[in-house]
Amino acid sequence: MDRDSIIAQHIFDSDNISAKSGNKKFLDLPLISKKRYIDNPKDSISLVICPSWGNMFPPYNLSRLSSVLRENKYDVNVFDLNINSYHFLKNDDIDYWFDNNYYMWLGDEYYKYLHSNLKPILDKGVQEILDTGDDIVGFTLYETNYKCTEYVIKKLKEANSDLTIIAGGPETISRCSQKTEIEILNSEESEFLDYIVIGEGETHILSIMEDYKNNFEDIQVIGDTFSKLDLNILPFPDYSDYNFNYYKHKTGVSLETSRGCVASCTFCTETLFWKFRDRESSRLIEEIKYQIKNYGVDRFWFIDSLVNGNLEVFHEFIS
Repeated sequence: MDRDSIIAQHIFDSDNISAKSGNKKFLDLPLISKKRYIDNPKDSISLVICPSWGNMFPPYNLSRLSSVLRENKYDVNVFDLNINSYHFLKNDDIDYWFDNNYYMWLGDEYYKYLHSNLKPILDKGVQEILDTGDDIVGFTLYETNYKCTEYVIKKLKEANSDLTIIAGGPETISRCSQKTEIEILNSEESEFLDYIVIGEGETHILSIMEDYKNNFEDIQVIGDTFSKLDLNILPFPDYSDYNFNYYKHKTGVSLETSRGCVASCTFCTETLFWKFRDRESSRLIEEIKYQIKNYGVDRFWFIDSLVNGNLEVFHEFIS
């Protein structure tokens, strides 16, 4: 187990949180979040994360993107299919979200061990996404959710070929870095995609929302791994879409104090992208107060690669 898993297990043990109280009836519950309506929205988008990903707190990535979109007058429907799938399978004898079982989500192993069990909840998610009427759907790709996401995207496109599909996240960087752009455009993996976003998505998602109805003939690969987005100008992550009781820790959220790293370790992909940037300590404190007031949280999980990359800001923050 890695460091975070060991720490998390210790936390959950001390909190007396059970991981084996599953409920197959979860299939009967709506998967969509409670939609937060925007007055006179410019457009609407569905954001989706498929299993397997973390189940400790609500997904930070979707929370960040939904806040950016809503601040710019777009409606957002959020689908955490990962946490729904976790509860749907929790009665099984094995915890598929346990770190040692990550291989079951990769390649052909996914179809060998998991797909037949997950298919009912994924198909339900596909239908609910279609029911929103949104013309555009965004997915975050990781190594452990790639095959599952691929299935959901294909089902969506088969049901409505006019849907615009966006794929972002770390796995897009990994896959695109191993191929030329021509290979990406012609590959079977990209057959159902309209946009591939490389790097930080907060600004790219807004440009896509403005342009996606232009009906581009070819897949659009946008962004790079050298983004320099000012983290201090971003709105706070929006956690209004989630039922906190579904997560292992029911009163916690993630906190990002910086991106990138000041080191140059040759074994780490972080050195290949993400110029180091940190957030002002006053902005961090403001966000903590905001999340406590709005969601009653009492624990923050740092998701930085290096939380003390700027010691001056770090000292200000903790003092």
